[in-house]
Amino acid sequence: MRTTKVITALFCLLPLLSGCGIQGLGPYSGLVEERMMLPAQFKADDGSTYTANLEAIVIRPNDGRKHPLAVLNMGVAALLYDEIRPDVQLDQTREFARRGWVAITFTRRGWGHSEGTYNESVTKCETAEYLRVGRRAAEDVREVVRLMDEKAYVDASKVIVVGWVGGGSLSLIADPPPGLAAAVIFAGSESVLLRCPQKVANEVYSTYGRTSHIPTLWVYSENDHVISEDLIRRTYTFFTETGGNGEFLLAPPFPIDGHSLFSLQGIPVWTRYVDDFLEKHGVAPQSGR
Repeated sequence: MRTTKVITALFCLLPLLSGCGIQGLGPYSGLVEERMMLPAQFKADDGSTYTANLEAIVIRPNDGRKHPLAVLNMGVAALLYDEIRPDVQLDQTREFARRGWVAITFTRRGWGHSEGTYNESVTKCETAEYLRVGRRAAEDVREVVRLMDEKAYVDASKVIVVGWVGGGSLSLIADPPPGLAAAVIFAGSESVLLRCPQKVANEVYSTYGRTSHIPTLWVYSENDHVISEDLIRRTYTFFTETGGNGEFLLAPPFPIDGHSLFSLQGIPVWTRYVDDFLEKHGVAPQSGR
């Protein structure tokens, strides 16, 4: 993680004050990249409201026009959450901005430099516990959408979320914020699938499916070494059979481990899947690829 911190410092000398703009170069010319802290508002257990500033990177076309919003969200990495930075998804965020989105990647409460307390650990294999953790992560995404809606360059009437390895995406689409039009989930291996009896996973995904009507694309690779195709197909079936609007895409094997398909190296592959899905549902920005 030291390398990431050095790169971050070089990328923008004062990244955490009021944000800074950097004109993109090479294939990303015509983009503005900004680092900022978003003052998200949350409810405490006692009912009071508190602010937690969330570290974010926003990348957008530099054309003076409004653009729809793409929110990139990372899954739970309990052993490293205090070191993770938004830079983990910097290249992926640039790809969405290049396609005409105002694209944002951020870290949730208690992650990296984001304020607040990390509270996404699961203490017991119970349906209610996993639904609680999903809601917790989704609250952060919801606040990011609300705050970005206040930006003059954002058209929040069209919003997509892109989740990598969980991170509350299904909980969000089960109770969507205004403007949410589609979701893409890469290698969504929530720990309920790996740690708990199948019954618990079934109940969690069935709960999400009952109120999820927004189009979702579930992308997995044949050589995902973290979660088996059989297991995720079963949970996907419970999601869709209870009403969830989903499409399952099994990608060919990806070098080393398909769990990392949504990466810099995977850009030539996963961008085709995302482009086709969004165009099919009429969600792609007018500016195209």
